[in-house]
Amino acid sequence: MNNRSLNDDTQLALIPHIQDTQRLMEMAISILNSGNGNAEITIMPDLGVSSNPVRMKGGFFTGMFVWWDSPSIPFIPIDTTVNGCGVSVYTLNDTLSSIEFFERVNCAKKYFSQYSYSWNFERGNHFISYGITEEGVPCAVFHASVDEYKRSVGDCSLYPDNNIWYADDIRTVKLDNGRYLRFITGSFAERFSKIATELPQKNDQRMDIAAELIFGKYLKEKCFYVPHYGMPDEHCVAIGCSWYKNQYALLTARGKNIYLIRPQRSSDNQKYILNPHGFGVQLSTPCKVDYQNNQTLSLNAIPITNQTQILTTDIQQIRGIQMQDFEIKRHVDKILQICPGTVYDVIQQIASVSSVGTDVFHRYSKIENGGDDNWYEHLFFTTC
Repeated sequence: MNNRSLNDDTQLALIPHIQDTQRLMEMAISILNSGNGNAEITIMPDLGVSSNPVRMKGGFFTGMFVWWDSPSIPFIPIDTTVNGCGVSVYTLNDTLSSIEFFERVNCAKKYFSQYSYSWNFERGNHFISYGITEEGVPCAVFHASVDEYKRSVGDCSLYPDNNIWYADDIRTVKLDNGRYLRFITGSFAERFSKIATELPQKNDQRMDIAAELIFGKYLKEKCFYVPHYGMPDEHCVAIGCSWYKNQYALLTARGKNIYLIRPQRSSDNQKYILNPHGFGVQLSTPCKVDYQNNQTLSLNAIPITNQTQILTTDIQQIRGIQMQDFEIKRHVDKILQICPGTVYDVIQQIASVSSVGTDVFHRYSKIENGGDDNWYEHLFFTTC
């Protein structure tokens, strides 16, 4: 295991279980390849618990990069629960009021409800944020996944439900302590990876569609889209870490600054440069992670069987949610010591729409008094 975490209490509680996960992957690959092959899990500075009990029960957590080499037979560990998630950043050509921003988002949400577009900007840690850079440039940040490919597209869905198209090919290996790894192989794995490796581009496109519909005449240009969850290729899965080389957005906490960073390259031949996508989610003390009865996941002595238990208890919180701005900056600096890079811009959030509703974080006279009372006339939808 490659440890690039901060080694905080949550991460130290997770590491032994992640080591078991890597051993399980090595065991499965060795069986498939007559003793050949390899696997390695890299844990990142934002390693933490997720809101997905299926993934965690299978031994995978947010803030890790899972790599394998199965030379003879294609292989996919299915409890990585692969999808495509990322962040898009756009500049705007003028400011708008927070009221208009919320109205535009609501209008777009109603529009999308007529179609198969799965609106997930208000789920989990996803959001749409309107903000301004340090140089005063208004901008928008979108964080969401191509959620349609979880369960909604039939034979192209990827989530490991009991009735998924690859269900009959699921295989399992176990350690003596009862921990397990579920995986698929052969043509099923090839088909899975073909679908999954196309999702970053699909999510990029669906972000553009939402941005054009919401911001309309205000939209100036796209800065970038960076995925942080998905399959970069058929041999790896990124779970909450970006792998693009040019830049990425480091998300901190709700309402806090978003840092735009250029990673440092150690060589021009690097295939991927791994960086965290945020601060991650930590457990409250005593930070205890167990697999009770060898299989049932328990966080701080609470058995976790569904997502609601995670979201409605006080056993976890986002790192940095209670931090002041200077503490946020200090934490970013700690991350950059592990994952070297240069902050080239900072976005101060003004307003956002997320799972907790609508928020206004900062007020500017121009923004509060600005906007276009006739904005509905300019609404357009050109990319479908």
